[in-house]
Amino acid sequence: MKKWYLLCLIAIGFACSKNKEIIPKPTSLVGKWKLSDIYGNEYWGGPLHWKKPTASIEIEFKANGEYYRSPTDGSVPELKGTYRVLSDSTLEITQKVPANPDYPSYKLDYKFEDGGYLTWGIFGYEGVVEERFRKETNY
Repeated sequence: MKKWYLLCLIAIGFACSKNKEIIPKPTSLVGKWKLSDIYGNEYWGGPLHWKKPTASIEIEFKANGEYYRSPTDGSVPELKGTYRVLSDSTLEITQKVPANPDYPSYKLDYKFEDGGYLTWGIFGYEGVVEERFRKETNY
């Protein structure tokens, strides 16, 4: 009886695993991305952890080098500037209207992850250290 039960569990597990959609690691920034997770803390000096965002944010990298980001209210993404890939782990974003004119561009480390994710940072604002986006559109 134990052998039969074990064989049934293995068969069910195999059948369920075949139904899972495997989303590969992205290979390009080009496309639309939706914020899925934030790595940060709740208060200054607090422990860092992954958490769900409270705002619906989307970003888009166009093939012509334009970079778009939606406001925190989740409305349509706005042109924020341009981007340039410096290496397979670093990109540079030049702001259309920089908050500080002395620093119109900034560099970000990024990485692609299985599941269709792009993680970038390191920030240091409002409890956010890194952001993880999931690719919405493949171009």
